[in-house]
Amino acid sequence: MNGPILSNRLFSRLFGRTATSGDYRTIAALAAVTLLNAVLVGSRLFASTFPPNDSKHWLLRARYYAGLQMPASELPGQFATHPVSILLLALVLVVVGAPILAAKLWTLGAYLGATAAVYVTARELFSRRVALASYVAVSFGQYLYFDLISWGGIPNLVAVGLLTLAVGALARARRTEARRDRVAFGVVVALGLFAHPPSSPVFVATLGCAGLGLAVATRDRGVLTRTFADVAIPSTVFLLYVASLWDIFVTYTESTGGHSIAVIWQMLLRNPPMFLAFAVAVAGLPVLFLRATLEDEATRPTDESPAMRRLGPLAVGGLSFGWFVGGIVLAGVVTVLPSVRTELARITYYLAAPMVVVFAVYVDTLARLFVQRTAGTEWELRLPGVSSTGAAVAVLLCLVVTPAFAASLSFYDDARSYYAIDDQESVSEVVRWVDGQQPFEGRVAGPFAVVPWVKALTGQDGLTPTPASGSYRPEEAAEREAFLALERVRTEGATPENLAAAEAVVDEYDVRYLVAPNNWRASRYGSLGARVYETEALVVVDFAAPPERPAPPAADAPAADRAATTSDREADGEAIDWEELRATVRASGETSRESTDTDGDDETAENES
Repeated sequence: MNGPILSNRLFSRLFGRTATSGDYRTIAALAAVTLLNAVLVGSRLFASTFPPNDSKHWLLRARYYAGLQMPASELPGQFATHPVSILLLALVLVVVGAPILAAKLWTLGAYLGATAAVYVTARELFSRRVALASYVAVSFGQYLYFDLISWGGIPNLVAVGLLTLAVGALARARRTEARRDRVAFGVVVALGLFAHPPSSPVFVATLGCAGLGLAVATRDRGVLTRTFADVAIPSTVFLLYVASLWDIFVTYTESTGGHSIAVIWQMLLRNPPMFLAFAVAVAGLPVLFLRATLEDEATRPTDESPAMRRLGPLAVGGLSFGWFVGGIVLAGVVTVLPSVRTELARITYYLAAPMVVVFAVYVDTLARLFVQRTAGTEWELRLPGVSSTGAAVAVLLCLVVTPAFAASLSFYDDARSYYAIDDQESVSEVVRWVDGQQPFEGRVAGPFAVVPWVKALTGQDGLTPTPASGSYRPEEAAEREAFLALERVRTEGATPENLAAAEAVVDEYDVRYLVAPNNWRASRYGSLGARVYETEALVVVDFAAPPERPAPPAADAPAADRAATTSDREADGEAIDWEELRATVRASGETSRESTDTDGDDETAENES
């Protein structure tokens, strides 16, 4: 059976040519890696009550695009911070209807898409063997993508996948110079810019260095001119868009994710096998330019990539070199310019794709050299249905990917545990309870680990101490101080001053419910309202309900009133006689001392005996 199968244009675009029966092994390998990848990540996603923690922010924005109920205090502008990524989540939300399920599917889809993009671009640049090796390495041999999905940096992950595709689209556009390919390149760049606007400098640096490397290798200055023309329109639209929302985007430049190139090495060193792969890729950079001289007819790939056939090995090497060093160049520039403030930690994520591709090229080149030296000897590798070079690549890849996979998976599990919210079941029960009370007027106040989920999953307005690094609205600083006024009743006590400040916050921000830890301190809110719902870890106080106990008298109240309130205070619905409690404690202490003295006498007598 030698006729073409799956001879559609989509397959041709993805794999460089129409599929034939000889490609079944490639399809099977891709399917197996993808399935295993989906099981490894999906099983962990769906085993958790909630999706990755930062999904609460993305779900809130997705509600806006999906036309669902929104908190009244939120500004529409902030929902445009990651439009492409959030629109994808909103689409999934509209289809499945359940926000938590939508966020989990969106996370899994972004991860699988980012890894698949590595194969597509690697296949455009190199042989099928290199592309497969790259796909295996990026799926199982690195932890950077696992790092993103552990805390919920999905817009960043979507942008990583689109930048990877943009490099392949650049190679295709310069290879064919066809209008549709040039337009496709511009569209992919635009999608990437709007997927995660804070990463736009990485796009500029990476594609600029890739285009420069291609231009130098081909000695064609027109490469840069045509590349700039391809992205001029989407880049202009993007800059105007960012300028219109600059007061929101500027918060990213004040983040605390590291402003020195050293943060890249620190992130790579967290996973030693990953750092080893990075070191191998750096050492293998010259191979990008020298591999053509190392080939002979016996080991030359029979399925050379379209870019390799049309542009030549030197041009592909120059483009790949620029792809690899682009982010590092940007980090170096930012490090030496003290006036520039940006989070360099995110650059590391964009190094994962070029790193594994260059690593795969290096491994493939070593494997071919090994086959040349061992052909016809007892050292020649032979596997059923696999060429000697393919077998050598598989062995070398396993030597690095296996320990890297074990370390990456362990890191992923640890990171998931670190970023997971505490008391997930209690938070879920509170969210369901609040949803069951709707519609109601007013806000839900509570900790930052709870209220954002209430807003994202129910659309009800909230009041919470949003960290300064995660703030988008000018009012959030005042809201943070307002919540702290409520919190002082619980942490410092229900003093007249604290209660007066809390009542002012309840009135000003129209707070209906307060979520607090379920311990004895929660009873201090009894002067403001009544507990209406409890879980193992959380309690909900309704400020619209009659207070559980009267408020303490003010400092200038009559002494008799203050004494009565002090000696007989309700807590958890029961009266406490403080004088009786003091007497009980005093009697208990005396009994304990007597018992201690008796024990000491017995011990002395025993020692004397």
